Amino acid sequence: MALGQFLTAINMPNYFQSDDRSKFFLILLLQAAFLVLFIVFRLMDADEGIYLNAANLVTEGLLPYHDFFSNQMPYISYLYAPISGFGMNSLYAGRVISVLFSLIMSLVLYLTVRRISDNSIYALITVFLFGLNGLTLTWQSTIKTSVVSDFFGFLGFVLFLQFLTGDSRKKNSLLIFGAGFLIGLAFNFRLTHLIFLPVLLGVMFYLCEFGIKLKIKYGLYFLLGSIIASTGAIILFFIEPYTFFFDNLIFRQVWGANVVESNLIGKLFTYAKFALYPQNLPLIILSLFGVGMIWRKRDRFSFSALDRSALAAFSIASALTLLYLYVTPTQFQYYGQTLPYLILASIPGFEMAAKKLKNRKIAIAASLVYLLSIAPFIRIFIFAPRAQDAGFKLSNISNAVEVIKQETTTDEKILSFYPHFGIYADREQELGFEVWGINTLAQLSEADRKITNLIGGEQLLELIYSKKFRLVVSESGRFREADDALKRNYRIIGSFGAIKIYKSSH
Repeated sequence: MALGQFLTAINMPNYFQSDDRSKFFLILLLQAAFLVLFIVFRLMDADEGIYLNAANLVTEGLLPYHDFFSNQMPYISYLYAPISGFGMNSLYAGRVISVLFSLIMSLVLYLTVRRISDNSIYALITVFLFGLNGLTLTWQSTIKTSVVSDFFGFLGFVLFLQFLTGDSRKKNSLLIFGAGFLIGLAFNFRLTHLIFLPVLLGVMFYLCEFGIKLKIKYGLYFLLGSIIASTGAIILFFIEPYTFFFDNLIFRQVWGANVVESNLIGKLFTYAKFALYPQNLPLIILSLFGVGMIWRKRDRFSFSALDRSALAAFSIASALTLLYLYVTPTQFQYYGQTLPYLILASIPGFEMAAKKLKNRKIAIAASLVYLLSIAPFIRIFIFAPRAQDAGFKLSNISNAVEVIKQETTTDEKILSFYPHFGIYADREQELGFEVWGINTLAQLSEADRKITNLIGGEQLLELIYSKKFRLVVSESGRFREADDALKRNYRIIGSFGAIKIYKSSH
């Protein structure tokens, strides 16, 4: 069935009847081409191995939090479980899934802007800005919780906008329930999306003209949808309530403080890198300018569909920004989750700027600058010039995996500081290394150390000295005592950046 026929079938206006169809698919094709480039050549992110390992463990019947450590909400393990047992191909398959999510988001963004603004040019620009942003290309081509939570969170937000700007009372209950359900799925992949619930409830109570009783009714539908979507997580919570809470919140905060700068000045500096980047700064300025223009109208019940959508989007972007300024760790790429909302919030400001700057040359120059701003991401994540990234180059990982396969049998267990080597080499590995937790465990109480199911420093040294593993995969510099113990009891048979493969000398 053609796309136009499909849209008609689901009662949505066909926004692909105009000449803009070819322009939209050209942008989408360009986004897809860049994403494929990153699928094939991008550095591996350490989290990709962590999530694939967790996915593989659930296929063996183990439960997150109860049987193994998991520092993310549980649904990510189950999403990738079907593709977790295919060695290095699991990495590429998972990345393809992420890319599909990203491309669907671009399509939904286009349709949403067409609906709320009825302007095909603005819709094309928003897809260009989202799909060809360096953060989108670099991180939505990886196996990350943010990719899936962004996808479901944005779909839920779009349903919320239809509820907020529509005029059909009959559909409202279903729309707000569906929005809550999708957002519930989102925060069960990444907990930060839980912030959507109070923010969007606040937007609904402020902008909707319904009476208070009807607002409460719709609010309950919204929350009910998110609760139903959380059923699986709720079950896991009741199996191990404290561990569920500890792994997702307490451990992550303590662990994060060892990863990046955790004080406010450091976090503000990280955000400044995002905000001042050439692709992002215009969006922030235009969104602030546009929201300012909307507030001048004063009568909130006279806001247009675009006004309401921009305010809701700005609220989400602001909430995510403030949240990431609070939580630890705070990293540059986290703010990429605000992009679709910043883009939507910037449309009124862009509309005003476009009326005053009717200059085709300026538009072309701005587009070229935007595209050229992708280059630093390609340099860092594909060409990988930084020494710290050598161990995550796909070529080095593939070579290390080949060494592991050659030196061990399929039924032999290995000891690996990183879980991805066991996954990619299709070898069983010692539990307790679902994440590198030794530095963090040292800061916890004895009781909390036990519930993490992670290997501590003393336990690791015991495993090394016991020589029960013929092969050990380590990262030099991670734990000095382990480096010394390995040198005494094993010999290096492979070195790939900081990654060292040791073989027992006995």
